[in-house]
Amino acid sequence: MDFREATEADRDRFNDFIARFDTGDLLQSYEWGDLKARSGWRPVRVLAEENGEIVAAASLLRRSIPHTKRCIMYASRGPVLDTQNADLVDSFSAYLRQVAVKYGAILLKIDPPVPVEDTVSDENLRKAGFRQ
Repeated sequence: MDFREATEADRDRFNDFIARFDTGDLLQSYEWGDLKARSGWRPVRVLAEENGEIVAAASLLRRSIPHTKRCIMYASRGPVLDTQNADLVDSFSAYLRQVAVKYGAILLKIDPPVPVEDTVSDENLRKAGFRQ
């Protein structure tokens, strides 16, 4: 599996993946990141590919903390991936942590649309290091 930051050339593929995915959300689209950039947030789009196909994506919004070189990062209604796939959740979460460290984030908040009754996804996200 390959992990990387998305580029402008990935815009359509990224948006198509978000739109096709059952839990995909407008708040994970390229356009939402562009809109939020007008109010001080900086989007960082990341994806995972397997055999040339996107299998996970996240539009992380980055906001600088005044008077520091640090920031916070937030994936509103994301990341978008099969949260029941433990290996994918674990590996993509590890990549998200690498991206957060690269940008000096002190916090990486995610908000995937996981139903309360979905205990498998909840357990996978917890094992990957996230907590409610």
